[in-house]
Amino acid sequence: MPLMYPLGIIFFILNFYVEKFLFCRFHRKTAEFDVALPFYAVKLMKYALFIHMLMNCFFFTDKRLMVPNDYTTEDHYRPKLEAPNRFFERRYDDDHSRSVLYLFVVVCAVYLFYVTCIRPCCNLCKKCGERKRALNL
Repeated sequence: MPLMYPLGIIFFILNFYVEKFLFCRFHRKTAEFDVALPFYAVKLMKYALFIHMLMNCFFFTDKRLMVPNDYTTEDHYRPKLEAPNRFFERRYDDDHSRSVLYLFVVVCAVYLFYVTCIRPCCNLCKKCGERKRALNL
């Protein structure tokens, strides 16, 4: 214990001078932090939402985490010869679990509909409007 005080003092003195040196000589404002970084982060948010909802499907339907009243440990473990579809049938056997799964499927379907139908139509309408404005000038 008494050895820790001198080691702590040495550490903080060295850390002070190293940080001072790095601040004065090394650290610079980077050129890579521009307006593209927040736009890239916003673009990644839709994937984060998808992964978050996928994890919700598995966490909310895991009977070891969200335990119903009539649950026993034998309900969770799959027998060796059980088909994989039976595992998912048992995992989504109550209304709460199915509602989480249905919400995930509906959100994915709405997003795919938006990406494949609505966004291309909006882009097409925007291009047509630009052409009309160019012809009118």
